[in-house]
Amino acid sequence: MKINLKAGDEKYTVEFVVMPSTDKTSEADFIVIPKSEKNLSAIYKYIAHSGNGWTGMNLVISNAIEKKLKLPMEPSLDSSIGNNGGGYGVKIDKYALIKKLK
Repeated sequence: MKINLKAGDEKYTVEFVVMPSTDKTSEADFIVIPKSEKNLSAIYKYIAHSGNGWTGMNLVISNAIEKKLKLPMEPSLDSSIGNNGGGYGVKIDKYALIKKLK
């Protein structure tokens, strides 16, 4: 998954790997991890230039996924995901998903 980011005059393209969350203690349904060190560096630069911080970046990722899938997403506030390896957790609005299936 690719996300284009802009902070001021700076533009960043970041690629992510998306995988299901297997951690039963996490509230996230899936995890989004930068694909490479280069992508992780771009995230750090974006955070520094935008002032959004780690939580703000999680919201940016959730909004990008929501726009792509046309389903409500919510950033996981489970800080252990972000602090262990640079990943971001995302929760699916399961009620919206069920509503689409009706």
